Amino acid sequence: MLRWFDGPWMNRPWMQEAFDLQRRDRLGLRVHLAIAMVACFATSFTESAFAIALPLVLSASVVRMTMTWRLWFYLLIQPTVIVGFAYMTWRAITLAWTPDLPTGVNQFQGSYHMLLLPALWPVMEYRTLLILAWAGGFLVGHGLQAAEALGLATGWEGLIWQRHAPGRISGWWSPAAGGTALVAMLGLHVWASVTGRGWWRRAAIAMAMITALGIVATGTRSGWLCAALLIAGFGVAAVSRRVSVGGVTRGRLALLLSGIVVVLGVGIGALYPLVRSRLQAAESDLKRALVETDYDSDTGARLLMWREAWRAFAAHPIAGVGEGGYMAWAREDLGDHPAAHRIQVHAHGTLPHVGATTGAIGLLLFGALAVSGLRCAWKQPERGVTGYERALLPAMIGLLLIAQFEVLQVAHLPKKSFWMMLALCPAFIPAQRWQGSSA
Repeated sequence: MLRWFDGPWMNRPWMQEAFDLQRRDRLGLRVHLAIAMVACFATSFTESAFAIALPLVLSASVVRMTMTWRLWFYLLIQPTVIVGFAYMTWRAITLAWTPDLPTGVNQFQGSYHMLLLPALWPVMEYRTLLILAWAGGFLVGHGLQAAEALGLATGWEGLIWQRHAPGRISGWWSPAAGGTALVAMLGLHVWASVTGRGWWRRAAIAMAMITALGIVATGTRSGWLCAALLIAGFGVAAVSRRVSVGGVTRGRLALLLSGIVVVLGVGIGALYPLVRSRLQAAESDLKRALVETDYDSDTGARLLMWREAWRAFAAHPIAGVGEGGYMAWAREDLGDHPAAHRIQVHAHGTLPHVGATTGAIGLLLFGALAVSGLRCAWKQPERGVTGYERALLPAMIGLLLIAQFEVLQVAHLPKKSFWMMLALCPAFIPAQRWQGSSA
């Protein structure tokens, strides 16, 4: 069954030949690559910046159509594209019975990030560069986090980002969305720290440390939990393996993970008031929700939204309540419940939201899409020296793990990260024209 996601029907020699033929247009390919790298870099920026960059990459494909037309058929037969198109089609169909059509249309059209698949496909020969550009864009966000921390410490209000929530340092990201995407980045950099060589490994270690601190600073409790689980998973893998990983002994891997834990400890110590207040708030919210059945709090509202999502799924198990219809259905179901106003346009969890809005069919298609991404990431060949060639697998695991606390179909930054990873993990990877240097 899993072999289907490998695309056994694809003629790989013909696909490689199509990539080889487009290299005749050397200047056009270089310009196309440069624009694609800018778009990848801008993925972690504001939505407006990405909305400008993505059409530019698609335009480059159109301008180079005489050289890239052979590639489009091979894109359409990729397993991820087939499943992704089926999933998006089903979401569109459910608009026919949604109780909130404007919200449904808004959420559906916000999924234009799927266009990353055709946008990046013609330059997949430079996949490692695209991954590095995507990861590099997050450095800007970390820089803004550092500036905001400085602003809070010195009282310089000009450095405090407008989205700043009390005690949470997230730069231009919203705290929840930023913490979600950074868990994926942590998986990416930790893997590269293990499998990279030379200065690439040292750079990946530094990025893993920065990302860990960034997760702590966002104050996103689900991010803290999933980051800890991800690191623990690496630790278990290191202990259970009898051979080295990417040329790195278990001892060195354990040392790396210990270093990240130490950095997390330092970050928690430096931000102790934030961490303590967030944990105390969680404890208080859980007690109110579970003991006093009072859901009028942040954590209580999330539990209530999960409960209502599964109630919606139970009431409409096959097709769901329709795209964008979750909030309308849940509030009607709650009636005059004192916490009904806490229900948002999404269920604050990917699986309950998908189940509530698109039913079992949507869950099946989304699950197939996730499996396709994981399978293709797992099957990627180990090339180059950067360590990032196969790092998308732990990154995707991290994102899917924390997706139970955020909705990948609605939240912009996690949604962009999800489709970016799917775009960078096709079932066929052409021969790479850039593999990095370990010098």
